[in-house]
Amino acid sequence: MELWGKDAAYRGTVAPVFYSRAGEVAMLPAEFQNAAALITAAVCCLGCRHCHLLQPQPLAMKLETMPTPDAALNTGDGTA
Repeated sequence: MELWGKDAAYRGTVAPVFYSRAGEVAMLPAEFQNAAALITAAVCCLGCRHCHLLQPQPLAMKLETMPTPDAALNTGDGTA
């Protein structure tokens, strides 16, 4: 595929195939598949001047909504 040319429409949806030392296809864990597709799109965008990876990720959004340890200790009734 030429992700920098005729197949540019597939950027961000495809990732490289990885192989084990024995030559068998090594499946990427599901957690890394999106990241591999995004970084593949970034490296195939020749001569660009925009940022490819500044976007909220599901894990980052989950961490932002988690209560802080201080909030978990404060029950709201004046006792800590």
